[in-house]
Amino acid sequence: QKAVLIDFYAPWCAPCRQMMPMIDSLRNQYASTVDIIKINADASKRLIKKLQIRSVPYFVIYQNGEILFQHHGSILKEELMKQLEFLNE
Repeated sequence: QKAVLIDFYAPWCAPCRQMMPMIDSLRNQYASTVDIIKINADASKRLIKKLQIRSVPYFVIYQNGEILFQHHGSILKEELMKQLEFLNE
């Protein structure tokens, strides 16, 4: 089963906006192995509350219902790539 990387963001969040091109390039690069989904925190308040997400950006990788990686705040492309490559081993 494909892993899923979820990018929780908000339109008003400057770090979130800065990271969008990087996330889009990763979506293309890993299209065959990872589903990359963006979720607008402002439009998903119930989900944000349920997951107890307190700040954005927030990145989480799930596979088979398990959290494999999570990160609050900005992240380098290389760090996310390292996590995505680990999934393919």
